[in-house]
Amino acid sequence: MFVENNSVNLTRGNNYGLLWEDTNASRELADKLAPAIRAFKRRIGRTPTMVQINPHSHLDIDDGSVVMGLTVRRSKYVLSNHYFLVEECLEQKPA
Repeated sequence: MFVENNSVNLTRGNNYGLLWEDTNASRELADKLAPAIRAFKRRIGRTPTMVQINPHSHLDIDDGSVVMGLTVRRSKYVLSNHYFLVEECLEQKPA
């Protein structure tokens, strides 16, 4: 795990994630995600594919919508004002 300013890098198996905090309520979701995506690419060297948000955040965005190239999913495990960006790796390792 790596912590810097308003984000945390997480890895689990083949999945990579970055937890981003943005408390500015006046900004649109895309404006909040742009620096998070740049940080993800800079720190992890990959491109995120999904963002998980709190169910009570951005009620005008539907679950499954695509914003800034990321599929939006709601998760009760993500705190308000936090955005969990992940690169979903769908490859299965041979048994």
